[in-house]
Amino acid sequence: MTNKDKKEKLDIDTLVDDLCPVKPVMGSSLSALIFVFLGYGLVFTGVFLVGFRHDISMVIEMPNLMVQIIALFVAGLMAVFATFRLSCPREKIDFTTKMMIFFSVVLITTVIVYCAGAGDAQVAKDLITKDLVYTRLTNVFLLSLAPLGLMFVMMRRARPVHTSLIGMTSALAITAMSVMGCKLTCIIDAPYANLLWHYGPIAVLAAIGFLFGKYLYQWK
Repeated sequence: MTNKDKKEKLDIDTLVDDLCPVKPVMGSSLSALIFVFLGYGLVFTGVFLVGFRHDISMVIEMPNLMVQIIALFVAGLMAVFATFRLSCPREKIDFTTKMMIFFSVVLITTVIVYCAGAGDAQVAKDLITKDLVYTRLTNVFLLSLAPLGLMFVMMRRARPVHTSLIGMTSALAITAMSVMGCKLTCIIDAPYANLLWHYGPIAVLAAIGFLFGKYLYQWK
């Protein structure tokens, strides 16, 4: 065996030794569907334990509330599918994923702008107290814990490339699901109140997810 052959064999052996077995990964759509069913199931279990708002049977007659719930559901759904599509190790983001991210962000932004523009400062002053804000934000956090744990477990099998973006979409998905649940328990529908303890956390946590996603999703 020549020196050249020995060197080539050594290089191949080194590459083989460096290879790590990759766990089989479910398709992104199937993973997203599983997360949707389990995630929303966990959220609604939490809502059931906390207790539905007393006028829940009349929600269908409240167009303002229904529009917000539908917007949260659709935004959360698209963010979930975008998250799992991004979990595949691909350098290029496909058009469908981009549209899912775009529309989920637009829906949440639209609701935020509406609440900011339609709010009454005096009503907000009368309703928003330190204890109430703490209670409502705590509810959002508690309803997020179970979906957050589920997302963490499912994402351990993923090898995302766009870690900052997936940090944003996963945070948006989880908080949209949680806030949707909170809308079914909270009887306060004042726009400024909703902005403070419902839609504000979605925007803030999505931004935090974007900033820290590159650290959270770079596991070996």
